[in-house]
Amino acid sequence: MSKFFNKNHSITKENAKEIFSLVEKGDNVSLVCLPRTFRTEFGASLQTQSGLSDYLSKEQIENTEFIYIDLTLEKDLIEEQLGQSLRLYSNKENITSKLKDITFRKSLVIVVDNANFNDTNILKYILNLKLNNNEKINFIFLFIESDFINDSNINDLGLIFFNVIKSPYFTKELAISWLKENDSSISDETAETIYNFCGGTPALLKAVIRLRNKYDSLDKVFESLEINKVISHLWSRFIPEEQVILLGNKGDERITNYLKELNAIDESGKVLVTGLI
Repeated sequence: MSKFFNKNHSITKENAKEIFSLVEKGDNVSLVCLPRTFRTEFGASLQTQSGLSDYLSKEQIENTEFIYIDLTLEKDLIEEQLGQSLRLYSNKENITSKLKDITFRKSLVIVVDNANFNDTNILKYILNLKLNNNEKINFIFLFIESDFINDSNINDLGLIFFNVIKSPYFTKELAISWLKENDSSISDETAETIYNFCGGTPALLKAVIRLRNKYDSLDKVFESLEINKVISHLWSRFIPEEQVILLGNKGDERITNYLKELNAIDESGKVLVTGLI
C-alpha cells in the first residue's frame, strides 16, 4: 500500500490526512516544506481534486472547490490568475461576485503557493477574500521554511498560524518506498545506493530515477551534468543561514532546529541531504 498522497509528489498520506481533516472542518492550514519537495505540483493537483477520495467524503468533494494561486506573481497577475480559475465555476462579472456566487453553493479552498511575508499588502489582499464568505472560504498556504520563519513583517495575519504542518524530507525508509513506487525495477540494493547519494531529497531522487534510463550505471548518473545542475539549483534555494548550518558550521539555533525537524540534518548535525555536500 502506498505511503504517499501521490507517487509524483512527496506529501505523505499521514500529512495529507492531517491537511484534509482540517479542510473538512473548515480550518486554514499552512504546509511548511524544504526546497524541491514538489509542493507546487501538490497544490496545483488539488484544483483537479485528484486523489481526494481517500481523504474527503464524496459529499465533501462534491461541495468543495479548490483554487490554486501563486504568490510570487505581481498583484495584478494574481488577480488575473484568480479570476481565470473562478471563471470555471461562475460566470459572474468580477472576483467578488464570483466568490459570492460560488460560496452560495459550495465551500471554496484557496491554495496559496509560494506563500511569503515579503509583501504583506498582497497577502492581506488574499486573506481579505475570506470576507466574501467567512464560513465557506478557507486557505491552504504552501510555504518554503525559510520564507515561513521570515515573519518580521507580520501584522494581523494570525490565521496563517492556526494550523501549521511540516512536511520533511524523506527518512531512509520513506525514500526507499518512494523510489520503488516510482520505479518497480529498483532493487533493495539499488535503492540503498541511491539513498546514500541523495539522502531524503525528493528532487534528487526523482532526477536519479529519470537518468537511470539514460546512463548505464549509477556512478555515471551521480557524476552527470544533469545531477550537478539539480544539486546546484537545490543548493541555491537554501538561504545563506541554512547553507552555513548544512556545511557543518554553527549557526542560528532556530534555523538549526527546523532543519532537524524537516530531516535535513540529524540530531548530531550530520547532513542528511547528502547530495548537496
